[in-house]
Amino acid sequence: KEEIKQELILHKELNIDSFYHFKLSFLKDKWQEILNIVNYGSNITNNAEFMELLKFLVNNVESHISVANVYFKHNKFLICNNKNIPIFFNDKEFGVEESLLSQLIELNPKLINLYCFSNVTADTFKLMSYIFDNKINLMN
Repeated sequence: KEEIKQELILHKELNIDSFYHFKLSFLKDKWQEILNIVNYGSNITNNAEFMELLKFLVNNVESHISVANVYFKHNKFLICNNKNIPIFFNDKEFGVEESLLSQLIELNPKLINLYCFSNVTADTFKLMSYIFDNKINLMN
């Protein structure tokens, strides 16, 4: 790693195409897969492939907020920022788990504090855990 850094410093140039094709081949392959899906329609053959692709996208898209605090109040999910100020979409709180997941994916927080674990179904929590990996904290 240090040798590469020295080489870059010495020459002060980087061949972007070579770097992209050689060092970022995994990323290039994923981008090609996404491009094929967009251009040729969904060729995802099962739910596992879709989940892998969704996880890849979530992990590689910039986070929009640092912390999302998730509560369940008045039979609805509520997402708040790190100062516990509610984040509203279309001036409504979230009422269903699918909407909660959708909004968390859209926000892509760096950290999710889940204060309502008992209100989330096992399937939804499993899905959240898979998509957001180690970003979820279970709170009391």
